[in-house]
Amino acid sequence: MKFSVAKFGGTSMADAHIILKSAQVVAKKNEIRLCVISATSGTTNQLLSMSEQAKSGKIPLHEFEQFEKRHTTISLGLESNPDIKDKIQQSIKRVKELLEAFALLKQTPLSALDEIASQGEVISSYLFLSALRHLKIPSHLVDAREIMKTSSDFGKAKPHLDLLKTLSQEKIAPLLKDAVIVTQGYIGSDLENRTTTLGKEGSDYSTALFAEALEASEVQIWKDVPGIMTTDPRIVPEAKTLHFISFDEVSELTRFGAKVIHPDTFLPVIRQGIPIYVGYSQNPEVTGTKITAMTEASSRVHALSLKKDVTLLSFKTNEPLEDFISLLPPFIHLSSSNQKFIFIFDKLNSPTKDQIKSLDKKGSCQMKTFDLIALVGPSLPYTDLLKDLSSYFENPRYINYGTSETSMTFTVPSGEGENWIKKLHTHFIEKP
Repeated sequence: MKFSVAKFGGTSMADAHIILKSAQVVAKKNEIRLCVISATSGTTNQLLSMSEQAKSGKIPLHEFEQFEKRHTTISLGLESNPDIKDKIQQSIKRVKELLEAFALLKQTPLSALDEIASQGEVISSYLFLSALRHLKIPSHLVDAREIMKTSSDFGKAKPHLDLLKTLSQEKIAPLLKDAVIVTQGYIGSDLENRTTTLGKEGSDYSTALFAEALEASEVQIWKDVPGIMTTDPRIVPEAKTLHFISFDEVSELTRFGAKVIHPDTFLPVIRQGIPIYVGYSQNPEVTGTKITAMTEASSRVHALSLKKDVTLLSFKTNEPLEDFISLLPPFIHLSSSNQKFIFIFDKLNSPTKDQIKSLDKKGSCQMKTFDLIALVGPSLPYTDLLKDLSSYFENPRYINYGTSETSMTFTVPSGEGENWIKKLHTHFIEKP
């Protein structure tokens, strides 16, 4: 049986109207048999924020009431039946109980944080089920915690892949022929049935894992934008949808600042060769983006990404890389030449003063802040691009710090990145 697993993220679950639009995608796409649902937009962050505030000894009542009102209002807008309304109210009540426990204990155990975070996905899945039933689509909900069995590493649980496959084949596969199945992303449970979460990008990861376990023919990701764009449309309104792109190109775009799907979370479908389609949930008739292992060979620049205010660390030392790399936070780029190492860190992971002091004991280092731009394409001609940039832009201000087969990166002074993106998009995309 050929079928698709579809993921609907938080922005496709923002309110009753948008949820209903997302459900209409399922009505129009008969191949969708499993829907993996994220919490409504901003809800997971809100639940974790309320939990942190409760540690002071008092629950943030006003914020909790906003959370309750929002989801109750959505439920009313979707005309949820009494059983679904009751399930949603149970989850809302569970959130308040946990917040009260945090306030009493003045701490937030990791296992309890996973429990409260999971309620966003649980509520959202029932809201989506309401929308499907409102459209008369035969549908059932399967609790992901019964299928997605994981380790007990709360906050970053690792799935038991063999058990996931067995349970998916036993409890989900037989239902797919006659109904659309709704389940949650991001959440699971350990072997003692305690709720766990899969960490950042967990809903994408869940989607890929379910697709692999069920041997799906395609993954569909439904977002609030029409596929993957040539660059950020907020910077360049003329940005176009890329109808085909490779996993490698998506990986480079994500690594260098684009807010597209995170390829690390899709390793399960990449290793199985399952294609991904990124569609526009508010208008599924608009052609989106298909991501596959390979795309048509081309030396053209397909897309541009921008990461603002990166930290560039230049470190000169006679010591081998393995002797000091553990002193550094996660970096997004590394190049080296003649015992000089260049590291690039995003804004949230810049080296601390203590880390710099530790490095200075092993060599000499300098730090600067820039905007980082990446040109991305399936097989970029590095030398030709350098010549092109040099000839097209009078006295271009960039420094290249290494390449991969699918990307070329360079820095520009902080604050100038958006202007460069506009110029480069015109040159490479609009006027190829």
